[in-house]
Amino acid sequence: MNLTDFDPKTTPQIPVSERFIEDRWVLNELNKTVADTRKNLDKYDNYNSRAAIDTFFWDIFCDQYLEFIKDRFWAPEKYSVESKLSAQWTLYTVLRNIIGLYAPFIPFITEELWQKIYKDFEGGETLHLTAYPEVKEEYNTDVSQMNIALDILKNVRGLRTTRKIGNGAKLETLTIPSDTPEILHGLIKSAARANEIVLGTETDFTVVQNNE
Repeated sequence: MNLTDFDPKTTPQIPVSERFIEDRWVLNELNKTVADTRKNLDKYDNYNSRAAIDTFFWDIFCDQYLEFIKDRFWAPEKYSVESKLSAQWTLYTVLRNIIGLYAPFIPFITEELWQKIYKDFEGGETLHLTAYPEVKEEYNTDVSQMNIALDILKNVRGLRTTRKIGNGAKLETLTIPSDTPEILHGLIKSAARANEIVLGTETDFTVVQNNE
């Protein structure tokens, strides 16, 4: 749904090295998954090939990346135009690779998705005659600072649980440690669904009063 206004033929492409850190992070993780999957397939190890794809799809893509970018789509007024474009290009690319990776294992649903989303842009008759995903060097960027963001977001989730605040509830302010790199502020703000980031000594938040 968030790609309905996206056309890879006309939408300006943002180079991977200039994308937001969460976008570069998921591409970096994708590269690792492609490498693991191809290595196991070369050994005819279908079990671990499928396991590598499943781990990426559920743990990285669904549980984390989609949560990171939701607010950039739902509340675009809080972010730059480049933010949405970076997310759309990355979402488009990663989903295409997921479909390709899964193709030998679940051929019918992957074909259906490719026909609906990618055929008009790529051409050809079927997903199963396209090249299998490969590692791409441009996806290997420095995303080591993501560990800081992941730790903060883990703390936010813990506080939500302790205070019985649902993950969908919007936060008015989110206080994060003052030494948190600025490159992470937008990601943390989006993933935590916060209206404002405040620098302080430890992680804390206030909740929007009219949350349902």
